[in-house]
Amino acid sequence: MTALLKTWPSPRWSNLRQISGSFILLSALTLFLATACGPDRSQQETAEDDVLSDEGMFLRSALVYFVKGDGETLVGEKRELAPADPSRESLARLLIDELARGPILPDHHPVTPPSLEVTGIFFDDMGGLYFDFVGSSLRDWGWGSSSEFLFVRTIVRTMAVAFPEVRRVIFLIDGARAESIAGHLDARNPFEVAEW
Repeated sequence: MTALLKTWPSPRWSNLRQISGSFILLSALTLFLATACGPDRSQQETAEDDVLSDEGMFLRSALVYFVKGDGETLVGEKRELAPADPSRESLARLLIDELARGPILPDHHPVTPPSLEVTGIFFDDMGGLYFDFVGSSLRDWGWGSSSEFLFVRTIVRTMAVAFPEVRRVIFLIDGARAESIAGHLDARNPFEVAEW
């Protein structure tokens, strides 16, 4: 072995050390840039933080989205929810209830009718989340094209943050596929999370 090392040409061995040293330096620089310049994970949206309350109830922290005073920007309000059971459907129902209850902060505005009723919620195995609304609970809300758009957007955003596996949201009204929520927005196709 020592004879092999003695016969190993010194310049090539030196080049190999330079190359490996450069590779290590480049790897360290790449790792530094990826962590220093990457997305700030502390500022990203999250729907985590499951806890057990003092009363022994399971609580789930979730973000519920409303509209800021500018009428366009969505803003999340953190809520502590106590689902009746650990199912996704139970949590989704509570999130819809919170949207209908409205915002807590005065500069946030609701876009969901307070009378909104959901008869069914269903998750499929392909990233779809279905809501079946009671049609009469949607009728007496002062709908315009903007409010209908924001209604869909706040539901899609709230559900996408709470359930990262959801890729699309589908609305039904009284058990049938909705053509529109209030006549302004085509709801026959799923609302893709990536677009909303």
